[in-house]
Amino acid sequence: MVQLKKIVAEVCAFALICSVLAGCGPKDASKSEKNDTVIFSQGADPKKIDPAYASDGESSKVICNTFEPLVKFPAGSTENVEPCLAEKWEISPDGLTYTFSLRKGVLFHDETPFNADAVKKNIERMMDPAGEKPYTDNFSAVEGVTVKDESTVEIKLKEPYTPFLKNLAMVLGGAMVSPAALEKRNGDVSTDPTGAGTGPYKFKKWEKGQTVVLERNDKYWGDKAKIKNLIFKIIPDTSARVLALKNGDIDIMDGVDPNVKEQLTSSGMKIFEIAAQSINFLAFAMDVPPFDNPEARKAVAQAIDVKKMVADLYKGSDKVAHGIFPPTVPGHDPSIELPSYDPDAAKQTFSELKIKEATMVTYTNQRPYNSVGGKVLAESIQSFLRPVGVELNIIPLSWGAYLERVPKRDFSMCVLGWLWDNGDPHNFAQLLADHKNFLNNPSAYNNPDYDALMTKGVTLPDGDERTAIYKKGDQLTVKDLPILPISNSSLQAAHRPNIQGFAVHPTGNIYFASVSKS
Repeated sequence: MVQLKKIVAEVCAFALICSVLAGCGPKDASKSEKNDTVIFSQGADPKKIDPAYASDGESSKVICNTFEPLVKFPAGSTENVEPCLAEKWEISPDGLTYTFSLRKGVLFHDETPFNADAVKKNIERMMDPAGEKPYTDNFSAVEGVTVKDESTVEIKLKEPYTPFLKNLAMVLGGAMVSPAALEKRNGDVSTDPTGAGTGPYKFKKWEKGQTVVLERNDKYWGDKAKIKNLIFKIIPDTSARVLALKNGDIDIMDGVDPNVKEQLTSSGMKIFEIAAQSINFLAFAMDVPPFDNPEARKAVAQAIDVKKMVADLYKGSDKVAHGIFPPTVPGHDPSIELPSYDPDAAKQTFSELKIKEATMVTYTNQRPYNSVGGKVLAESIQSFLRPVGVELNIIPLSWGAYLERVPKRDFSMCVLGWLWDNGDPHNFAQLLADHKNFLNNPSAYNNPDYDALMTKGVTLPDGDERTAIYKKGDQLTVKDLPILPISNSSLQAAHRPNIQGFAVHPTGNIYFASVSKS
């Protein structure tokens, strides 16, 4: 009965949205009006709709359609970058000076001009550590920004920083925000990004926990979006999203559980799937007992049959992880061996250490790196620990509440994951060297040898020497076990057969400007 009420509520909410957009009830809406609106459903609300302050995929999916960086990744790849708000750029022979020629005639959605001054203010905003911006470290090598003229800006680095261009291509941290909008909202557009972007869609409204509504930017500098209205609809429950998709109440859904794929395809829905550059893992709180003890961490790894767990949960859509790097990323070392499944050894260690219980916080929704959701994964881990004498107390939380809980350090384990932002190995590896942000480094891992490798690796040019640095870092994490790698995911979404041009980028972003509906 509770589930039925929830589904009815979702359908009623959809009817209300259509009424607002069309000015009439859905029965009166013309076919053309319906075809000019795409409704995409995800399992959680955005956290913050500001490129400087967001760090989650739900926020990023909105941000990448409303904001733009200087350079961008091509469709389907993170191997290189191509022009976006910058038409071209030059890098000095010593790798310290980046000069960008900006696209002319671009307006922010508030109709203020995008220019070199705006770039300077955005880069300096990201250089400022105040405000807990997750991607400040991406700009740690910047010495200064100089406006050469209205459409030319120079960024000077203190030292070579190999991933710098790819960092600029990330919408999180790298996208440009209207200085006028920032001034109007005290430097933070997280809850109201009205007028703040340059992208193909403009922000219209956000009803927390319900919808984010975007509308086409008809003054966009490039090819206009094919769909006029884009609605992000929040439906946490997977079964409710599936029903809404089959009924035509939504057009597209992400977070496809492997267990519902056949149900979707048999009803005519289309599945989009691409291998993700991701890792899904169990993190130990190394700063609190009992997992400040490396033997306790090893015992957990021995207690869990990761191969069986991945096969049972993900039905072949995900692969077993063998370190912090997915197979397609430089630094991945297939020879790395994690502790083998040995429940007897685990039971003996737990008995000797007198560990009888542990507490795990987890998210309840699905994630791009974990299609079955955090609670399901936590319960599977629980089923392996119980036979070896450890009772795992699970605290399931909504995504927003989970993000607030992890920094409090009142748990012994959590499950989390990373989705690659830019394809560079440093993008993953540096997270375990972050000693300020527990959402980047949920284990509170602190190894000076590891940090030194990260400091060196970021300055080296791409090649064998740099790859070897990140392999050494991966070997250290396997030895220290701040996290237990579980799986490398595929990104999956489903859509109705009348949707064309839909794709999920390897970064997890979805660029809706090319999506159409018949």
